[in-house]
Amino acid sequence: MCVFCHLPHNSVISVPLWSHQVPEGPFVTYSSSTLSNLPETPGATSRLCLGCHDGTVALGNIVGERISLQGVDAVGAIPLGASNLSSDLSDDHPVSIVLDPTIPELIWPVPPARVDNEGKVQCSSCHDAHNNQYDNFLLSPDPEALCLCCHQKNNWPNATHGPTGAAGNGCHDCHAEHTANIPERLLNDDEEYLCFGCHEGTVASDIKADFETKPYVHPVSLIAGVHDPAERPYEIRQTPPWLPEISSTAVRHAECVDFHDPHSASATQPFAGTWGIDNEGNFVDQVTHEYEICFKCHGDSENKPATAQNLVDIFHVSNPSFHPLEVAGNNVNVPSLLFPYNVGSIITCGDCHGSSDVDGPDGPHGSDYWFILKKNYTLLDDVAESYFEYELCYGCHDRGSILNDESFDKHKKHIEGERSPCWTCHSAHGSMTNTHLIEFDPTVVTASSSGRLEFLDEGDETGSCYLTCHGADHNPENY
Repeated sequence: MCVFCHLPHNSVISVPLWSHQVPEGPFVTYSSSTLSNLPETPGATSRLCLGCHDGTVALGNIVGERISLQGVDAVGAIPLGASNLSSDLSDDHPVSIVLDPTIPELIWPVPPARVDNEGKVQCSSCHDAHNNQYDNFLLSPDPEALCLCCHQKNNWPNATHGPTGAAGNGCHDCHAEHTANIPERLLNDDEEYLCFGCHEGTVASDIKADFETKPYVHPVSLIAGVHDPAERPYEIRQTPPWLPEISSTAVRHAECVDFHDPHSASATQPFAGTWGIDNEGNFVDQVTHEYEICFKCHGDSENKPATAQNLVDIFHVSNPSFHPLEVAGNNVNVPSLLFPYNVGSIITCGDCHGSSDVDGPDGPHGSDYWFILKKNYTLLDDVAESYFEYELCYGCHDRGSILNDESFDKHKKHIEGERSPCWTCHSAHGSMTNTHLIEFDPTVVTASSSGRLEFLDEGDETGSCYLTCHGADHNPENY
């Protein structure tokens, strides 16, 4: 069998006495937006392997003769299949690429992995053509351990996906070193469908069902091919891809990996390894608060829907009022708060947004209620009050206290008598102009007869409203 690679005399290449025809290419090499070093055209050592494994040269083409073989294609080459890599290597682990251990998450190879005498990754970095003790001529019986000889992902030992992986296959749950279905980053499937392979209720929680059956979802399945792992704010990188988007015409997108780093995330640290935007609109390399992920898209992006607010601005701690996402709220008198909440409490985006199923997966994947809310929150005018209609609000604010007018002496009149939803007078996020989250719904509330549309806070549980609502002119109405 040695003759297919070596001859003692008249070899094609003197070292290592090579006998087989060497392919000339051209070869398409691997590339990605996150690749720091670019691979070269396969060099001498890897090209020797490609003499058989690119499928262009007959297996029996050796110096001076052609050996006839069975199980080959019409030209005598390896037939289509796992062993035929073709000359398009864009879907294969890069070869003839310098391994630079100064690049984050790369290290100088730990044996048995190896590089050639030029410090380049080659086929021989993972394979030994003379020893098939381990299947596929690998240098190790554990393919995952072989990956980790060079790739040291941050927090990998603590991640749910590693080191053996949620499905028991570690790196190969998501990646293929050869003929990957998705060439860039050598993925087994595209975007969210890679995640859905496990997150469909058997191996992991059924997140797929929320995305595919709920009417209100983050649009991970609706938009494909836009997300790029290299995206950062314009201030961080001067060339695309950018997030937050700086163009109003840019396609909006959301993918699982916008929220989670699959190499770092765990049940207790779902956002480990994920970058974000802080409460001042600045880039942070590692999020420490859930809202910093939300602000990546719901903050300064120029392509937000026309009705969407910049939540970095709306939640800013300098505003007169805000739900306590970043710091405790400004109002020290909130008698309706239910235990365990108090005026010093801090909440998260996930306290309001998430699955509408009681036993559904954590996180704002999909919901039966608009805005991906966990519970119903009626925005419609002229709806009879009930616990269900305002279940989201009543989850923190005692319904009895609200309807007994303990914090505002006309709550009951507005909610029950006028059948006005909370939304008519209050913003669920914050107000840049008013205390008590007062922001009037312009589809229902208009200016008073004097042309004024405003709320004046005149002290504890007192104030004045200038407005017209349901035909009633408040010019002003004092409380």
